[in-house]
Amino acid sequence: MGLNGLVFATDKPEELFGDLRERGLAVEQPIAFSRPVALADRTEDAKFRVVRLGAGAVSFGRVYFCHHLTPKLVWRPAWGRHPNGALALAQVTIAAQDPASASIIFGRIFGTNAVRQAPTGVGRLVAGAVQVDWMVPEM
Repeated sequence: MGLNGLVFATDKPEELFGDLRERGLAVEQPIAFSRPVALADRTEDAKFRVVRLGAGAVSFGRVYFCHHLTPKLVWRPAWGRHPNGALALAQVTIAAQDPASASIIFGRIFGTNAVRQAPTGVGRLVAGAVQVDWMVPEM
């Protein structure tokens, strides 16, 4: 079992929701949620507002967009250190049952100029400092 979704940042979830619907994507209404974060001397609620692509919109899990309303509670320096020295993700590779569909969906979300043919043979999206590749799963 691996990751089951891709999360992209947004600071305008309502606007993004409208844009994605106009582009013909199955997208759910923005929702708000929170979760408790235990700090050294207290507990506070980290708050988020997310927009999700509809269930089944992609064959490889979930895609959603998150607005961190309380980023200082989530992006804490101590939580960004790992014993193996990893600092961030540089690349994600997805095994997609329908790579052509993934190319179309990512093109609608990010624009066709953001989607390219990857050396792996199927598709690549460069999203900020991270590249997302998708290909047919190996049998």
